[in-house]
Amino acid sequence: MRSISKRLPDFSAVMAIGLLIQFIVGMVTNLFFSIPIIIPGTQSLSFWPKFWSVLNWSLSYSNPVLEGHSGLGVLLVPLSWFFVFVAHRAKSWRYIALGWIAALSMLFAAWNGILFLMDGQIALHSLWMALGFVISLAMYGVGLRMK
Repeated sequence: MRSISKRLPDFSAVMAIGLLIQFIVGMVTNLFFSIPIIIPGTQSLSFWPKFWSVLNWSLSYSNPVLEGHSGLGVLLVPLSWFFVFVAHRAKSWRYIALGWIAALSMLFAAWNGILFLMDGQIALHSLWMALGFVISLAMYGVGLRMK
């Protein structure tokens, strides 16, 4: 059985593949499906109830491709924090730093993805979501090459 630190490049590969699938599904959603400007049932809600309603809508009541995109995001965010946990267990300071940057960037992307749906699809949220994705993907890409 390999030690934890020797599994981190494989974990980086899994995360990078998950992010690439997330990107492809997001692009398919963006190019071929329409998303309502105002998510049904959220017009009169304050911030946090609207936040959770929009997340629920994107996972359960939107088109299947957006549901897949949102569902994969909900899966990747906790996996990114599990990566940080594994890096801490391995006591690898490089993977710890990489994991924290990737996890925070992924959380930033997810946050802006929900804000994109909440605020009427403002392009700036899409830009921030993409930036978080790119930083996370770059970090996991670096993790593939580290020994």
